[in-house]
Amino acid sequence: MLGLRWVADRGDSALAYGAREAATRIAAVLPAALRRELETSALLVGARARPACLLKSFLEKRTAASADCMSIPRTGDAVAVLPA
Repeated sequence: MLGLRWVADRGDSALAYGAREAATRIAAVLPAALRRELETSALLVGARARPACLLKSFLEKRTAASADCMSIPRTGDAVAVLPA
């Protein structure tokens, strides 16, 4: 269920819709006790990192171990940040 929650929160609209639909259907066939456990589960999707934090983290790692970043395209001193 954690994976479905992650996709529902972070997937594109079609994937998010499918994940919510699957979670609803799974919950519908569970016995009441298991459904309550599912609904009150502490396994939640964490907050998304802000893009600026991701870039800062990347740049810190780049300077600490530049060999790990050799395959990333660069323009002069600027780093090309590729979409995920």
